Amino acid sequence: TLTVRNKQQFDFGSNEWKVTVNGRLLKTGRVTLKPGKHDIRFFCNSFYGHNKELAFPWLNLKGWGCWSVELATACLFIDNDRRWFASFEHKEAKKVERCWQKSIEQYPKGFTALDMPMEQVFMEDPAAQFADRETAARGDTEYCYDFGEQTCGYFEFVIKAEAEVIVDLNAVEYITPDGTIQHTLPFNRNGMRYITKKGVNRFTSLKRRSGQYLFVTIRNAKSPVEIKSVRIVESTAPVTPVEAFKSSDPALNKVWKMSERALKLCMEDTFTDCPLYEQTLWIGDARNEALYAFSAYGNYDVSARSLELGAQSLDQFPMVGCQVPSSWDCQLPAWSFLWGMQVWDHYFHTGDKRFLKKLWPAVLKNLEGAEQYKDKHGLFSGPLWNLLEWAPIDHDNETVLHNSMLLVGVLKAAENCADVLKETSVCKKLKIRRNKLIRAINAQWDEKKGSYPDALLDSDGKPSEKVCQHTSMLSIMCDVASSSIRKPALNNLLNPPKGMTTIGSPFAMQFMYEALEISGEYDALLDSIRTKFQPMIDVGASTVWEMFAGSDFDTHGFPTRSHCHAWASSPIWFLTRIVLGIRQTEPGGTAFEISPWISGLRHASGAMASPKGPVSVDWKIKGRRLRISISAPKGVKAIFKPNASHEELEIIE
Repeated sequence: TLTVRNKQQFDFGSNEWKVTVNGRLLKTGRVTLKPGKHDIRFFCNSFYGHNKELAFPWLNLKGWGCWSVELATACLFIDNDRRWFASFEHKEAKKVERCWQKSIEQYPKGFTALDMPMEQVFMEDPAAQFADRETAARGDTEYCYDFGEQTCGYFEFVIKAEAEVIVDLNAVEYITPDGTIQHTLPFNRNGMRYITKKGVNRFTSLKRRSGQYLFVTIRNAKSPVEIKSVRIVESTAPVTPVEAFKSSDPALNKVWKMSERALKLCMEDTFTDCPLYEQTLWIGDARNEALYAFSAYGNYDVSARSLELGAQSLDQFPMVGCQVPSSWDCQLPAWSFLWGMQVWDHYFHTGDKRFLKKLWPAVLKNLEGAEQYKDKHGLFSGPLWNLLEWAPIDHDNETVLHNSMLLVGVLKAAENCADVLKETSVCKKLKIRRNKLIRAINAQWDEKKGSYPDALLDSDGKPSEKVCQHTSMLSIMCDVASSSIRKPALNNLLNPPKGMTTIGSPFAMQFMYEALEISGEYDALLDSIRTKFQPMIDVGASTVWEMFAGSDFDTHGFPTRSHCHAWASSPIWFLTRIVLGIRQTEPGGTAFEISPWISGLRHASGAMASPKGPVSVDWKIKGRRLRISISAPKGVKAIFKPNASHEELEIIE
């Protein structure tokens, strides 16, 4: 019950709940109330999912009278809390959800009220108090510290005050030019509250938090408070670039620096998706981030730890879990297959045969788990979370073609591993299985559309009408496309036809760039880096983002959700391989090919790390001369190879 003294407009809208006012279901949540008492009901929208609580962002509850918790007895449902139903069809859960939505419309029929004291319904939420700063109490004092770049670590302060002073610390990643703060989602609180003792208070937080701006709010101060120091003790894996990338293009230099900074902040004992929102080892992210860490730092420990945790998840799942360790039962096949590809990447870059042998049983178990999901067409198919990225691919079906293509990729990676381990018979079986899968995938090629379909529909098994760049890029990257398909598939990457779903996130752009590199489209690759990452530069970002500007993902009016996401750090890998032309050709970093692609640049320098030390390249163009300097550790072969961008240039080594 809400008592209103004067006519007033309210906005009860939220993605977290539906709301009725005096028995009327609101469409938006906005309502104007006349003086008097009003019956307000909130109905939870998060029937299942990540959210385990609801936050009401109203500081002043004095106008509210009786609160009660009500149950729709017909909708009671018991199941394993580890399950995330949005990732697959669960008939019983879907049935109960439909019942719940119908119950809201028929309220109060079927509901049982449990009257409870307000203090049992609510607890004070400092994060809501920070988010609703316009109504902060008189006498509160707020300071904002700008660290100049994104950081991640432990809050530490020394404050002298009387007892019972409230000190709130909240970090945020982004503030718009007009001063609007981008708060994190309600269930990703990024702050803490400290209540002082009398005298000097020294405190270091127990949890790492991330952001560029730190807001310190002092509440309940009856006498002067002295802030002696406030800082964030940065905490990441102990990594340092072997050499920064530099070139005659300031934008490429900035993108490399932003990418490296983001990568560092997303490295702990494992790779993590981001330092703020989840701080979680997502297996698919780790495959890409491992490549970047190999190149920039020569760090292999974080990759090894991430791979081991993935392998251990096979005790719980038929295929490697998507984020581990976890209390969440969910299978994301693309991530399982990227784990298998990372196993080969790790061996190739480290030459660590002993570690490869340790992971080999898990490699086979992961592939055995995938085999059970083969459909009548010979394609991978299952009621799983068939995501690849945030772009609107037609992935809400069991048979999604990008999964089968990545399965081809992991089968090839396993063949490579079997060859190293002298598992000859296993290698032959894997090759037969891979070739069968390739034929099944290519049978779905639509000559008329010049593309693979996104999926085969659950409803009738027919090809989806939707097409996307993703199947074309993966068909090239994973060597699926036949000779007749490869050319139109490449054209879909360079000149996507109208209506084709294009790449939506920097994560998937890694695979696009791998396909372009394989196809020799180096200028298109570099032009894409310049175009896609420029909006991040334009707003002064210090790290690369989870989404590209203009993404279909709902970012609530801000340029991205996470402002620090190392799955976007692909420029580290490709600027080194393309502009510097440094490509490892033998396991363990014993041999490299050096073939820099000029692409309108006048000079470039940098290095790729290896277990034996960095391989450095420094090239300059003066007039018609290309002067190139190559430095490699003792015992490492580094062979220069001319390419088409060197034509009409005299090469001086």
